[in-house]
Amino acid sequence: MTRDLIRLTDIERLPTGRGIAAIFENITIVDIYAPSGAERRREREDFFTTELPYLLQRVPESILLGGDFNSVLTHLDSTGQPNYCWALNELIRGFDLVDMWEMSQERPTYTHYTSRGASRIDRIYASRNISGQKRDAEMRMAEFTDHLAVVIQIALDVTTMRRGRSYWKMKTALLRDGTFQQLLRQRWTDWSKRTQHYPTLMMWWERVAKVLIKKFFIYERTVKRREIMQMENFYYACLYDVLRQPRPHAEKRTKLYHLKAKIVKLHTTRLEQGQVEHRSPDIFQEERMSLFQLIKRREKRGKREIVRVQEREHGWQTSARDIIRVFSEHMRKKYCPIQVDEDCVRRCSRPTMGVYSSKDKTCLRYQSRQKN
Repeated sequence: MTRDLIRLTDIERLPTGRGIAAIFENITIVDIYAPSGAERRREREDFFTTELPYLLQRVPESILLGGDFNSVLTHLDSTGQPNYCWALNELIRGFDLVDMWEMSQERPTYTHYTSRGASRIDRIYASRNISGQKRDAEMRMAEFTDHLAVVIQIALDVTTMRRGRSYWKMKTALLRDGTFQQLLRQRWTDWSKRTQHYPTLMMWWERVAKVLIKKFFIYERTVKRREIMQMENFYYACLYDVLRQPRPHAEKRTKLYHLKAKIVKLHTTRLEQGQVEHRSPDIFQEERMSLFQLIKRREKRGKREIVRVQEREHGWQTSARDIIRVFSEHMRKKYCPIQVDEDCVRRCSRPTMGVYSSKDKTCLRYQSRQKN
């Protein structure tokens, strides 16, 4: 997924090895390998409904989703018996993704050929806001697989607008950790001793307790997340080492199952710490994210977003940068200082001078002269 000079952040993996995601310049790049075969249709539906949402739990605005989907959405993508996937279709519709390969009915193309037919199960989808930046798309032969590789060239806007920090929300999942509770009690005892330096408890709470509680939760959550990520990377490194070692397959299999169990346990811990705390009637408190909930959150957020704004000189603006520029210029013109003089003040106050007394009129004229 990565090459030189391309910096990826927030790398996430599925413990099953069927998905990995990373962020590049506010664009979430996801690579997947869905369960294959008609007999694993239920497992494939569950993958798109419950597993893949973990990689999209931030509900990103810009997505590049690619890989081996092992299913199709239309009859044009297969010559034999097609494997349709309802959950994948809901994902594409809910996130408004666009197929980056322009399929032609006169000349169909496929990525995988078998004795029973051909199908286009390897695809790349992109969010509509970046799909227009595609420059080229082609299929190439690959030595390491019997599938054709789908390659696209896309000119990403690396100067996309970055969002500021949102409001802080306490992660109550930390309170379930016994070690964290003990540390919090110790800190609370120390913080309580400072009440004698403040005249009221309310002042102590606002200036000391509330600030230190926030810092303590942020620090502990950062430390725990870093520890889990380091441990997960360590287990994956061990897994790759086992695969490279010249050992019997039975011994390798045992070690791989052991490491996979540890990775799954870490993944479960991260899910418990990142459980959804949502007030929507469609989502119960502390319920894990699913595809249905992801789409609901995206639709709800879309109703609060400004997607276009009309400028007097240049018409409608739809990009995030242009929308922010229009609002910034409007607010700057509205609240910038206005140069005034005595004649301007006199003209503005002339319609209302009749309601002032003689003393008030003298004060207004005096203040106007003082400013000039």
